[in-house]
Amino acid sequence: MFWNSALIAPAMMVCIYFGIPATPPRKKSAPAPSFGGFFYLSAGLAMIFAALQQGQRLDWWRSGEFNAWFWSGFFFLVSALVRRLRRPNSLVALPYLLKWNTILLGCLLFWFRFTLCTTIILVPQSLAIRGFEADQIGPAIIWSAVPLIPVAFTAALLLLRKFDPRLLFAIGLACIALAAWLNSQYSSTWAAESFYRTELLTGVGQSFAFIGLVGCVVLQAIFSGALASPNGC
Repeated sequence: MFWNSALIAPAMMVCIYFGIPATPPRKKSAPAPSFGGFFYLSAGLAMIFAALQQGQRLDWWRSGEFNAWFWSGFFFLVSALVRRLRRPNSLVALPYLLKWNTILLGCLLFWFRFTLCTTIILVPQSLAIRGFEADQIGPAIIWSAVPLIPVAFTAALLLLRKFDPRLLFAIGLACIALAAWLNSQYSSTWAAESFYRTELLTGVGQSFAFIGLVGCVVLQAIFSGALASPNGC
């Protein structure tokens, strides 16, 4: 699975390089971006994520290692905020992040990521607890991955034809919700084959929801002027 990302990432980089127009040269009077702030923020989020991910194994606050990771990450986050307030960054406009549509999209992104737990945690763990081996669990999970590429391309073509990304996102969430409702009928008699239908529906829903969400984020950035003039947002 990880090698798939390693092979696909270079192709994505090429598509981004040739597909996105070049940024116009920055005016000499414009302040230089503060990459130190990005480093502080990234390091802080990474440390807190590592602490929360290993919290159960380390026994949470009783562990010195957990406290070290968590409070170090918290310190970096505070450092990033202080640096941003003292030295504005031309690439980040805080007023843009406080807009209602931006906050709403951030919440929707969180809930979309939360739905991925169905495929990567809930279904595999429910079968593993029942005693199924990895080769028996795999056929159920693959049904959520098979439609990703063709459905994602279909959703992207719909966006290019000016299909409303909000409607596309809503269709995807509806598919995920229907799959969740079907999985709520789970019982001890279920096997890997019982998840084929719901995993396929989940894969279709996640593809549509992801493309629709990306379209909404891009449109929000364009209409709010965040891409043309971040300092003016």
